[in-house]
Amino acid sequence: MTLRITATFLLQALELEKPIRAALRKMIGLAEQLSFAELTKHKGVHLEKLGGLVDPRNREALYSLRITLSARATAIVQDGELVLLAIFTDHDQAYRRN
Repeated sequence: MTLRITATFLLQALELEKPIRAALRKMIGLAEQLSFAELTKHKGVHLEKLGGLVDPRNREALYSLRITLSARATAIVQDGELVLLAIFTDHDQAYRRN
């Protein structure tokens, strides 16, 4: 799948601890290789729609991708691309409605 990375995501990635950065590299590699359907079924990435949550800028449905057991990335699908928006080192933060 084609990926797009926002500036916010990139800046957050640069601040991650080394083990989480390594896991992020692996997740991004898988996301580039697999289709959207394959990502939703992949046991490691576990791409899932965050029910009822949308990106406030464009009202696109938000998705979560597993980086580690505790870290998550949020994304939207826009024009056939997976747009990586933000990183949460505590996965519960990714699911909060703010």
